[in-house]
Amino acid sequence: VNGLKAVANRYNIGFQINTRGSMFGFFFCENEPKNFKEVGKCDFKRFATFHHEMIKRGFYFACSQYEAGFMCTAITNEDIDACINAADDIMKNL
Repeated sequence: VNGLKAVANRYNIGFQINTRGSMFGFFFCENEPKNFKEVGKCDFKRFATFHHEMIKRGFYFACSQYEAGFMCTAITNEDIDACINAADDIMKNL
């Protein structure tokens, strides 16, 4: 998620991350949402575009800003680098 945040920052995209252990979530908004109502104010269109474009490149994230993703030991550093590179390609056009 730090790599995704760096990419979003590069393109001046409001992007917030939240982690708990191996769980993570991210939000397309300027300020970190603290509750259900605040998540509802995030950019769902931008999230959907990002999500669909990442799937096209072979990376599946939780399909909603209300859900969490999970890391596992099968994911390699190369997988993470490829994910960040794909995100960069997408975010430069968001």
